[in-house]
Amino acid sequence: MLTHRAIIIFTCLTGCTTVPMALASEGSALLWHNNSITYLTGSQYLVDPDAQQTLTLEHASGWAAGDVFAFVDFTHFNGNKGNSVYGEFSPRLSYSCSARCLSAVPRDR
Repeated sequence: MLTHRAIIIFTCLTGCTTVPMALASEGSALLWHNNSITYLTGSQYLVDPDAQQTLTLEHASGWAAGDVFAFVDFTHFNGNKGNSVYGEFSPRLSYSCSARCLSAVPRDR
């Protein structure tokens, strides 16, 4: 069974992604975003405990200055073998230079 901590983190992730979308308008730095929730359950695994359940929360968004991908896995190992929380946050900055920008760069002759 997943703990209340998973619900609190999900609420934080939802709020953190909903607020920027509410503020986004034409000409905004936020270009797009997507969120997903995935629940997996299974048994007869060859590694870890035989049976487990995993809830995954994912967020991806594109911004004028780059993009962001993040996820958190909440895993419950059946049979009182404990729980696990694992996540990653991966921001990426991007800078593109237009033809006008390139024409301002002096060239060696």
